[in-house]
Amino acid sequence: MQNARFLKHTLICAIILAPIIYLWWMWDTMPASMPMHYDLSGKVDRVGSKQEFLLAILILSGVNLGTYLLISNIHKIDPKRVKAEQSAIFNKLAVGVSLFLTALSIIIILSGISNGESVAQKAILPLVGLLLAFIGNYMNNIKPNYFAGIRVPWTLHDEDNWKQTHRIASHVWVAGGLTIFVASLIAKPEIMEVLMLVLVAIMVIIPVGYSYLLFKRTKSQN
Repeated sequence: MQNARFLKHTLICAIILAPIIYLWWMWDTMPASMPMHYDLSGKVDRVGSKQEFLLAILILSGVNLGTYLLISNIHKIDPKRVKAEQSAIFNKLAVGVSLFLTALSIIIILSGISNGESVAQKAILPLVGLLLAFIGNYMNNIKPNYFAGIRVPWTLHDEDNWKQTHRIASHVWVAGGLTIFVASLIAKPEIMEVLMLVLVAIMVIIPVGYSYLLFKRTKSQN
């Protein structure tokens, strides 16, 4: 069991380091100016030097590692850990988020090599949609905790409210994430910018609003 855990962490660390290794391998063939920032449609709106680009990838990889370690150990540090002892769920979420950030780093590097054309514009939003759907798929299995999920006062203090809210949130996030994925492949960038904001707002408002209505109904019955 211990060896399997060690091998898994080693593999994840290797995946996290992959963008840095790839960047080092491609360093001599990279253009002098690299894209440093993208707008919501995936278009480059700021460029920088290769050194600045390397620093950005190093920071993103560090964030990736820190996020993986945090999510995979939430069940150990959360005050509600007695009720949220579900390390397997958080480990899956940690791996999924880590793979997303690694893929994002690779996309950014590929976009830089191709002068920022097409790669980021076509890949970032579909990737975000898949991540949201992935998280939504596990929402129904997340028990009350202070770090992940719909964390508002009435869900944190009512386990039934938490359970019902996350059942709804799971469906909404999976549907919203898949809609973003499909729409980003077929919609024009200017339409997708607005649609993305609307869909994310819906994915937040529906679960929070539903949990508040549950809270008010429970309060009126007491």
